Amino acid sequence: MEVIFAVNMYCAGCKGTVINSVIKLPGVDSIDVNLVNNTVKVTYKNKLIDKDTIAKAIASSGYKVSEIIDDGFSIRNDKKAKIKEIAHLIIGFILLFFVLYIGMGGPLWGASDSLRGFLQLGLCVVIIVLFVDIYINGIKSIFKLHLGMDSLVFISSFASLIYSLYLTIDVTINPDSYMMVHYFYDACAMVLVIVSLGRLIESLSKKKALQTLNEMLKLRPDKTMVYRSGELVEIETKYLQVDDCVLVKPGKNIPVDGFIKSGKTYVDESMLTGESKLIEKSEDSLVYAGTSNKDGSIEVIVTKTNKDSVLNQIMNLVNNASNSKSNLVKMVDKIAGIFVPIVFGIAVLTFCVWIAIDSINGTTVIEMYMTPLQEALAFSIGVLTISCPCALGLATPISLLVGSSLFSKNGVLVNNSEAVERVGKIDAIVLDKTNTLTSGTLSANTVLLYSKMKDLNDIIYTIEKKSFHPFSEAIAGYFRKNSKLINVTNIAIIPGRGVKGTYKNTTYYIGSKTLATEIIKDDNDIENLNNVNTYRYLSTFVFTDEKLLATILLEDTIKNDTYSFIENSNSYFKKVVLLTGDNRDIANDVAKELGIKYIYANATPKDKQKAIQALKIEGYSPMMVGDGVNDSIALTYSDVSVGLAKGSDIALSSSDFVLMNNDLNNIFLIIGLSKKINRNIKFNLFWAFLYNAIFIPVAAGVFASLNFYLEPKWCALLMVVSSVTVCLNSLFLLRYNNKKAQRKLISTFSIKNR
Repeated sequence: MEVIFAVNMYCAGCKGTVINSVIKLPGVDSIDVNLVNNTVKVTYKNKLIDKDTIAKAIASSGYKVSEIIDDGFSIRNDKKAKIKEIAHLIIGFILLFFVLYIGMGGPLWGASDSLRGFLQLGLCVVIIVLFVDIYINGIKSIFKLHLGMDSLVFISSFASLIYSLYLTIDVTINPDSYMMVHYFYDACAMVLVIVSLGRLIESLSKKKALQTLNEMLKLRPDKTMVYRSGELVEIETKYLQVDDCVLVKPGKNIPVDGFIKSGKTYVDESMLTGESKLIEKSEDSLVYAGTSNKDGSIEVIVTKTNKDSVLNQIMNLVNNASNSKSNLVKMVDKIAGIFVPIVFGIAVLTFCVWIAIDSINGTTVIEMYMTPLQEALAFSIGVLTISCPCALGLATPISLLVGSSLFSKNGVLVNNSEAVERVGKIDAIVLDKTNTLTSGTLSANTVLLYSKMKDLNDIIYTIEKKSFHPFSEAIAGYFRKNSKLINVTNIAIIPGRGVKGTYKNTTYYIGSKTLATEIIKDDNDIENLNNVNTYRYLSTFVFTDEKLLATILLEDTIKNDTYSFIENSNSYFKKVVLLTGDNRDIANDVAKELGIKYIYANATPKDKQKAIQALKIEGYSPMMVGDGVNDSIALTYSDVSVGLAKGSDIALSSSDFVLMNNDLNNIFLIIGLSKKINRNIKFNLFWAFLYNAIFIPVAAGVFASLNFYLEPKWCALLMVVSSVTVCLNSLFLLRYNNKKAQRKLISTFSIKNR
C-alpha cells in the first residue's frame, strides 16, 4: 500500500525528523520525503499498519499532516492559509517595531525600566500567540528527541523570554540595583517574526520553482464532456474510466490519453515535445492529456486514467527530480542529521565557557551585558538563533526542481536526477544508428526488375499491403501509386526471413538473400543475386522457386538535425562512436557521410555493452544515446544514458534522460544545463557551509574581545538571509538561455580539444 501526506516541513532537520518518526514503525517498507513540495510518500504493509497510525507518528513529532487524495500528482495552494500567514506577519512586524523601539530606549513619556519591560513582555506574548506553531512544534520535537529548526528557534526565543521576564521582575522589586537594563525581549520577538518571514519567502520561492508543474496541471481540464448511456454529459475529468468516449471541441485541451474514434484535427503537442509544430490527427491517431485540440471536434476513446497518463508521468518525473540521492546529497543529509544536535552542543559549551571567562575576569567583556549570566546567555542564544539547517536542506532539491522544470519545457525529461551530477565528466558519446541518427522509417528508393511479368507489381503490392512484416509498409508505399490489390491467397510471414503469398497456383516470396539462396534453383539467378550492389542499402528480393523476379533496395534516411549535431559533437567530445547492429557497409557509409571516425558494426545488445565497457577501460566517461530497446544494456552500463521517446514511452527505465522530441541537439541542453545546475548546487552548499562556519563563531562571541559580536536579534536576521539566499540563487536558473549557452559550450570545448 502507498499513501502520500502533505507535511509542513522547513529544513533538512525536519526531513530527518519525519523519516525517523516513520521508518521504525512495524510494517513500513519505505519513506520518500520531498522537502521542496512538502510531501511524504510512505509504502507500507496494510496488514501490519494503517495510514492513520503513520499520520499520528508524523503529527506527534510536531508537524501538521493531511492525506493527499487525488488521481496522482497535485500542487497544494491553500490561499486562506497564505492570507492568514501574511496577516500574522504584518501584525508581527508592527508589534516588533514597538518592541525594538521600547528596547532601544525610545521616548516613552518617562516610563521606567520596569514599565518598559512589562510593555515589551505584553507585545512579545501577542507575537508568540501569532506564531505559536513554532513553539508547539519545537516542544514536541524536543520531547521526541527529534531536534530540528523549530527546536532551535523555540529554545532561543523561550530562553530570551524567560530571562527577560526574570530581569523585569527583579528590576521591579530592586530598581536601585540596576544602573542599566538590557532585556532580550527583542531577540525573543525578532526570531519568531523573522523566521516566519523567511519561511514565507521560501514558500514563495518553492512556488516559483514549482511553476512548471502548476502550468502542467492547468493543461488538464477539470471537467469533460463524455457519452454515458448514449447521452452527452459533463463530469469531472478525474472520474473518467478506460473505454469512456469523450468529446473534445476545437480550442479545448484533451483531458486524457486515448485514440481518436471519429473526427480529424490538428493538435498542439508542445507540452509533450517542446515543439510548436501542429500535428495532424485523424481516426485511430493517439492523443495525450494536456495537448490542445486546435481544429475540428473529435471523439476520443480513453485508454489511460489521469493517474497513468503521459502528462502525469511527466509531472512525477519533474517533481521526483528534487529527491536526488547522489553522493553529494547523501553527504549533506548526513551532516544535516547531526547539525542541530551539534549546534545545541556548541550553545551549551558557549554558555559554560562565557560563565567561566566572566567569573575569572570578574566582569563582562561586553559593557551592555550587566552580569556573566546575561552575557553567557546572549552568546548561547545567538548560536541557537544564527544556525541554519534550512539552507543545507534546500540547497540541492530546489536547484534540481528548477532545473528539471527547464528540461521539461525544452522537451527533455530527467528520469534519474543523480545523472545531473555525472554529466560534467562525460568526454565520449556513443550513438545508436536506427531511430537515433536516422529516422527509423524505411523507404524503398530503388527497384531492380528482372521480369516483364504483367501482374508483378500488383502481386508485390498485395502481399506487402496485407502483411505485418517490418519492411512491408515501405515496400507497399513504393508500389501504391501504380498498383492495385488482386486475389493473392495464403499470405504469411516467414519468421526472420520474409513473406510469401500464392497467386494462380504459384508461390511468390519477398524476403532476404538467405531465403532466396535456399529456394531459387536457377544458378544464373543465384549469380545475379550475389552481384547486386547492396552497399548502404537493406535489400529484399522477389522470387519464386524457379526465378529471381526483382530486387528492392530499402534505405533508412539520416535525420536533418543529425548533421549539425555530429559536427558539434566532434568539437565537444574527445570521441564520437557509432554503435549499430547493421552491417559494416551500411555503418561505414553513414559514418563517412556524417564524419564519425569510430565504428562498431554488427553489434548485438551484448556487444554494445562490451563496447561501453571497453571505452571505460580506455579511460573515457561515455554517454550512450539510443532508442531504449536493443540498446537497453548499453544504456544501463554507460555513465550517462539518453533515450529517445516513442509516442508515450517517456519513462525509459534504462535512460537517465529522455528526449521527447528526438532532437539530438538537446543533448547539449542536457550537458549545459546539468553543469549550470551543479554549479548552482555547489554555490548553495558553499554558502550554507560558509555562513555557518563564519557566523556561528561570531555569534558565540569568539571575537567579542575585539568588540566584534552579534546581538541575538541580529543573529535571527542573518539566519533568515542564509536560507533566502539559497532559494533566490536557485531561481536564477530560470534565466538560463539554451541557445546562448550551447554556443558558448561548444566553442569553448572546440578550442580546448584542438
